[in-house]
Amino acid sequence: MPVPNCSIRKRQPISLDEKKAIIEEARTKSVPEVAVHFNRKYPESTIRTILKDKEKILKAVEEGAESKRARIRAAKHSVLDEALLRWFKDVRSQNIPVDTHTLKAEAVELARMLDIGDFNASEGWASRFKNRHGIVFKQVQGEAGDLDMEAVSDWHQTVLYKELEL
Repeated sequence: MPVPNCSIRKRQPISLDEKKAIIEEARTKSVPEVAVHFNRKYPESTIRTILKDKEKILKAVEEGAESKRARIRAAKHSVLDEALLRWFKDVRSQNIPVDTHTLKAEAVELARMLDIGDFNASEGWASRFKNRHGIVFKQVQGEAGDLDMEAVSDWHQTVLYKELEL
């Protein structure tokens, strides 16, 4: 039976944009003043937790994490994740189209090179990778040709090996 005259606050996720706004307000105000600024929408304990994790939050915002996202989750294989993201950015900067199948194939190849045995490039993994890094596959307009496997191989030899010191 519900208790009368008791205000129960429903838990709601706080987006990265909102967390960033709280952090910016807290630079010049105390925690109770920040709570008042946001009309007591967030309890002081929540504001303190956000301030405790502010480095992670600001880093995620800086790296381009989806601003509507509430949670920041790291990849299971962070070295693979970073290497694949570097490969993706490099290939896209050359106007080479990349689809999910190509991304997964490159991930498997990088996992093999990095000696990661328990990696599975599933559709779910690819979806989470794209969401984590804000990647949206759209049709490339202009003179983008087919994927040049020689350019991919050259990238492995020149960039990846040097950065990962393989």
